[in-house]
Amino acid sequence: MSTKPPSPTVSKRIAGYLLGSAGLTVGVVLIVGVFFAALEIAGPALRSAQLAAVVSATLVDLTNQDRQDNQLQTLTVNPILVRAAQAKADDMARYSYFAHVSPSGINSWYWFKQAGYPFIYAGENLAVDFTDSSQVNQAWLNSPTHRANILNGHFTQIGIATAQGTFQGHSTIFVVQMFGTPAPGSSASASIQTAILPAIPTQMAFASTKSDESSSSAQVLGVVTNSASPATRPAPASPPIRPVVAKRLSPATSSVVSQPAQSFATTATQNVASIQAAPHYGPVWGFLVSSPEVLLRTSYFILGGILLLALLIRTEFEIRRHHLRHVVAVASLIVLMIVLFFIADHFIFVQPILGPAQQITGT
Repeated sequence: MSTKPPSPTVSKRIAGYLLGSAGLTVGVVLIVGVFFAALEIAGPALRSAQLAAVVSATLVDLTNQDRQDNQLQTLTVNPILVRAAQAKADDMARYSYFAHVSPSGINSWYWFKQAGYPFIYAGENLAVDFTDSSQVNQAWLNSPTHRANILNGHFTQIGIATAQGTFQGHSTIFVVQMFGTPAPGSSASASIQTAILPAIPTQMAFASTKSDESSSSAQVLGVVTNSASPATRPAPASPPIRPVVAKRLSPATSSVVSQPAQSFATTATQNVASIQAAPHYGPVWGFLVSSPEVLLRTSYFILGGILLLALLIRTEFEIRRHHLRHVVAVASLIVLMIVLFFIADHFIFVQPILGPAQQITGT
């Protein structure tokens, strides 16, 4: 009497489907589809106004995470700083330059003043050729001067904006990250005592109105800059600042900011014990959408893991001759993912260009 072979388990049936012709076809479609989706995000999608708000919020969240990792107080978004950053980004996009000082001589601190943000401390980071939020944030962290702005304990507030324009003959996205510590009174008009305004945009800019930080020269990371900086000269007339929709930066959602700007009485000194969890300004899905490289890498890791798991279940951890076609099919799909990611990583997800970071002490 013949015995009936045991029926395959549910996991084996699923693995068999995934490694069958229909399942492998779906796998190819998903691999190619995710690739083109990432390219779309890195191209036209990032240039849309809707995604620009998500990008700005995601960069704020990444900055706050960096500060938390280094036991620093997180930064709150100030709509006035967002307006100043947007004005600077729009100016670079409009006149196709990438620098802390515009071709007409307008320096970084002009935008703080025009937006109505009197400060004790202020800083600015720039980037261009933006295609991925995580890449820009990591590039800033890898630069000692930009990292100094991100991890500066004096700063209490932040504003980030992007703008689409042309630079060196190609379409691109400019990113402006502004930091600040507001002056004690909204009518404060203290002159800048310490200013670091590098000529190249790949270094940080910093300024302060506190006299105890001033000296005959200001030194940052071994680079000595005379405190009689261009940042202190009057700026020429400039086009009025374009209003910024407050919708772009609101904790946990992308809805309109409901809270007013932070009080100018905020102090720069923070106790480590008082550090609280950073508010999330971007949506949960914002990081992946604004980081197409991470989206593509994560998707391919998941798809590759599913394929390998299906292969192991199908073969029961023992490769036999009749399993070779499954092995070849899985290997082919993994090679396809590696090739597509290599193409995207080297030709689409270009490394951002950073401008010199700047810092300054008030106006």
